[in-house]
Amino acid sequence: MGIQVKICGITRVEDALAAAESGADFIGVIVEIGDSPRSVSPATAQRIIAASRAPVVVLLEKSPAEIEKIADSLQPYAVQLIGEATPGMVEKLASRISARIWKTVQVPQRGAEAAPLAELRTLIEQYHSSGVEVVVLDTLVSLPDKQYQGGTGRVCDWETAQRLVAQSPLPLFLAGGITPSNAREAITSVHPAGIDLSSGVETSPGRKDPHKIFDLMAIVRTI
Repeated sequence: MGIQVKICGITRVEDALAAAESGADFIGVIVEIGDSPRSVSPATAQRIIAASRAPVVVLLEKSPAEIEKIADSLQPYAVQLIGEATPGMVEKLASRISARIWKTVQVPQRGAEAAPLAELRTLIEQYHSSGVEVVVLDTLVSLPDKQYQGGTGRVCDWETAQRLVAQSPLPLFLAGGITPSNAREAITSVHPAGIDLSSGVETSPGRKDPHKIFDLMAIVRTI
């Protein structure tokens, strides 16, 4: 199987259809994440999901009851959890919802303090045991007043990502600052199971550019 592609931050049905036409494997729909310009309501998410083959609903810091309600209502292919979802919580959730569970794990951005590789590897192994099917490596950006756990458009430490991929029992997707111009380097450097893009294929936050999506997929197909 070749490299898989997820186009995340879909806010419009037409963008989901463009991603599908390009050959992208998954689309991501961000639901009720207040400070994200790509967040949509459950009603909008339902319309997008109805037009999609393999939609992934992205959730931040939701309680198990909230996740179950959203998963039951929207019936996505997968639910991707961002934030403090412990392996124990994931294990209970996996027995209660039909959607697959993906989990975002944060890797420090390129040039930041060295990542705690052993801790990240152990965490991924714990998520694997709890029922997570895919881990998405995204960029942790630490600022004096806030930590951003993804969706920043910044590149993570690809050396750490590559080492995690080489040792992971799970498929790992690489996210964070990937564009058509650096996708080839990202894939050949890290060797992930897939890549996850949002801002790198947009004209503005939440509005995808079909030309960029098709350019990306043309590149991916040559690797």
